[in-house]
Amino acid sequence: MSLIIRERSLGDAGFAWVPTGPGPFPAILVIHDTHPWCGGWASRDAAVLAAHGMAALAVRDDLALAASALRAAPFANGRLGVFAVGAGAARVAAALADIRPDAVALHAPSPLADDALDGLTVPLFLSHGTADDIMPVETSRRLQARLPQVEAHYYDGLDHGLNDEDAANGNTERWVNFLRRHLDSVERAR
Repeated sequence: MSLIIRERSLGDAGFAWVPTGPGPFPAILVIHDTHPWCGGWASRDAAVLAAHGMAALAVRDDLALAASALRAAPFANGRLGVFAVGAGAARVAAALADIRPDAVALHAPSPLADDALDGLTVPLFLSHGTADDIMPVETSRRLQARLPQVEAHYYDGLDHGLNDEDAANGNTERWVNFLRRHLDSVERAR
């Protein structure tokens, strides 16, 4: 059996998960909280994105370096998306000017990202469990009310991790499709 995704070096920015095909592929930064137990989730999400035709890099440190390296990679189509969870959304908000994403998907964003995302003009995906006791659902509701081009999904009675297999898988399908829809292009968008 052949691999459908593989690691590709981005130098100082780390290793991205990339489909084995010829590309070019949309590029996605995957950003979770910097807490050590979150690193595995970011890598998992990067592999999921790669398995669905996108080049993805789980980022812990320098978002601007990662964005620049991933956008310029020979396998990338020049379009950059972001998928962030929880406190990762605040990291994205703080670095928006440096990373210049073409689309953003956030799950259960931190309240620290709330005001900092006010200038966001690219398509935004939001998802949140209404019983999230880690990140308040009100943050997503405020962002949805204030920002243009928002696709929002709320999961009644579910927690931060969407403690229901069907809801969790359905949500993953939704944010993967959102990123594909907004970032796919046959031509390199430079």
